[in-house]
Amino acid sequence: MVFFKFAAGLAFGVALPMYCHENLYLVIATSFLRPHLKYRIEAAKRTRDQATSTQELDSYFRDIFKSFALFWLVIGPVIYKTYYLKEELFA
Repeated sequence: MVFFKFAAGLAFGVALPMYCHENLYLVIATSFLRPHLKYRIEAAKRTRDQATSTQELDSYFRDIFKSFALFWLVIGPVIYKTYYLKEELFA
């Protein structure tokens, strides 16, 4: 069962961006990659000998949860405007 869930997650994670509209893809990419890129930039500024503070980790997890919540707030209007109204949001 675990392997099926892993394979299904991998398949949907790869297939969904290939077949969805560009507007939807950009919302998915922006929502889920932004906190990780922000953390990577901050980590690159830190020296390798310096430990990551708990405040930075807390901020990182808060950013992940806020991005996830924002995704669910934004995805409905994006789908409506893209598929029902046929508008180009990021053209």
